[in-house]
Amino acid sequence: MSDIIAFAQQHAWLVTGLLATLIAVFIVEMYAQAIAPRRVTPQMAVDLINNEKAVVIDLRQKAIFQAGHIVSAINLSKEELTKDLSKLDRYKDRMILLVDQTGADAIQISSKLGKGKQFAAIKILAGGMSAWNNAGFPTEKS
Repeated sequence: MSDIIAFAQQHAWLVTGLLATLIAVFIVEMYAQAIAPRRVTPQMAVDLINNEKAVVIDLRQKAIFQAGHIVSAINLSKEELTKDLSKLDRYKDRMILLVDQTGADAIQISSKLGKGKQFAAIKILAGGMSAWNNAGFPTEKS
């Protein structure tokens, strides 16, 4: 035991770095656990759309949305929702499935929506439209 204490005293910078790394890993893991329940696979998303009547909100820019999106999706860009979350008020009592290209923007918006706890349920398509397309699920153009 005294060897460990002596090592820690002689290499304080190394021990400090190790502790900082462990704290950082802990924080990242806690964040990942906080959003994990909200993430759904494309297969789970199909079930939510078909059986739970989830409202699909596509956060991509209009031109990208028009080139191909999930059937019946509603296009509200990240910028629009960042300015005015009230555009989703009519869907408060329904499950909302947020979709973007890769999933990153959806996480940001879901965090904002989840703060007030005013929405029934918010889910994120893990991997976004990239995952949806890779799974071979249908899209439509508008």
